[in-house]
This record gives sequence, C-alpha cells and structure tokens, in this order.
Amino acid sequence: MKRLLLILFTTMLLISCSSQSTSDMSLDEYSFAQAPEYDVPAVEESVTNQRFDPSKVIKTGQFSIETRTFDDDLEVLNNDLEQFEGFIESSSISLNNYRTKTRVATYRLRIPSDSFDGFTEVLKAHFTVLSESTQNQSVADTYYDAENRIKVLTTQQDRLLELVEQAETVEEIVFLQEQLMDVEQELEYNKSTLQRLDDQIDYSTITVTIIELEENDVLADQDNFFSQIGRAFTRGINNLGHNLSRLIIFTVENILLLFLLIGLAVFGVKRYNRKNKPKENKIDKN
Repeated sequence: MKRLLLILFTTMLLISCSSQSTSDMSLDEYSFAQAPEYDVPAVEESVTNQRFDPSKVIKTGQFSIETRTFDDDLEVLNNDLEQFEGFIESSSISLNNYRTKTRVATYRLRIPSDSFDGFTEVLKAHFTVLSESTQNQSVADTYYDAENRIKVLTTQQDRLLELVEQAETVEEIVFLQEQLMDVEQELEYNKSTLQRLDDQIDYSTITVTIIELEENDVLADQDNFFSQIGRAFTRGINNLGHNLSRLIIFTVENILLLFLLIGLAVFGVKRYNRKNKPKENKIDKN
C-alpha cells in the first residue's frame, strides 16, 4: 500500500509541474494516514527573453501577372523557380475567357525563405505584374511555447515510464498508463506544431496568378486612358455575349418545362373563364 501511495503522490506532482488537465482518479479508493515523502525533481519551463526573433518569421506573397505569351512565361517561371531551388506545391490552369480561349494559371510556390526577396525581384523583372502583396508573420511566441512544452512533457513521460516499470498491481498500471497516454498525445501535438512551423519558416509560400491576354490586348505597363476605355468596352461586349449565350442555353435546356408551364397556364385561364361565364349570363337575364 505504501508503494502505491508513493506512486500516486509522485504522479500528482508531475502533473502539476506540466499544468496539464488529466483524467482524475478517486483517492477515496485508498485509505492512508500520511503520504510518504518523495523527492521529485522540479521541471521548470524555460522562459525565452526573445519573442521577436527574426528567424521565426513566416513569409508569404501574392502576385498577379498578365501576359500574351502564356506558355513561354510558364516556362520562364519554372526556370526561375529552379534557379532559386524552389518547388511547385500546387498548380491549376483553366479557361479565363470561353470565346477567345484565353487561360489563367494559379501556382502555389515554395521558396527557401533566404531567397524570398531575390525571387520576388526576379518576378517583377521578368513579368508584367498587375498586383503584388507580401506579409511577414512572427510566430516566435507559438514556436518557443511549443518547444518548451515538449521539454516539460518529455521529462514527465520519462518519469511515468519509470513508475510503470515499478508498478505491482493492475490498478497502478492502469492509472499510470492513462496518465502516460495523455502526456504522449499532447507531446505528439506539440511536436507536429513545431514541425509545421519549421516547414513554413524555412520555405516561404508565394501564390502566382498568370492571366493570358489576347494578342491585341495592351499590357498593364503600356496602358493609358484610351486603352483602358477600349478594354472596358471589350469586357462589356464579352459579358453581354456571355450572358446572352447563357440565357439561350438555359432556354434550350428547359424548353420542355417552359412549354408545360405555358400549357398549364392556358388551361387554367380557359377553365377559369368557363366557370365564370354562366354566372355572367344569369345576371343579364335578371
């Protein structure tokens, strides 16, 4: 019984050191007069003085590009990416205009963070950039909190494993294994958080959207008032044609339903007129 009390008392001290909410075990199951003293090494969480560490920053960027040489520019982008030792995380290409068959591509790129500024400068030098935005997010707080938590939980895990080996009864083993499972789950969560942050810190994310223009379209860097008016007029014509075509397609797809609705409406009107006609004749005779 003294050995069991020793294990229980040690476990509670470990749990209080990590400030972790764990499943409780009723101490009413055990009767004891005085808990034995046990020297438990204190687990102190280190407190970092540097909460704005520039090495713990996640960099992201978004660029919108327009081009008349769509396929060639995709090749240029891939060459630039290879030069900076980056990679394509995801990509998609779709039609931007059904009539002209112009396309739009969206690339999600991962670039070594040390090369972030250099790569963005190359993008602006090689392409016609419509818009750009960059963000720097400090994650020092989250990073160091997870790192310190891992140290605390690892110490607690080691002590619980020692106690499991010393346990003599089924109750002791079950209780300690429950505590150990909770510690291991939180330890795994913090490790995955740290791994995710390391990945985002080491490799910046840049989203590039490439819009294909028609051959006679004016690029943004060559734009002026009159070309803007012309492009707005062209967009209006395209939108009008697109909306008319959608209306025609909708009508063709639902023509049977339209005929049915028209027939029901005509039938309803005729029936209504037949019901009301005798009433009108009776009024005239009177």
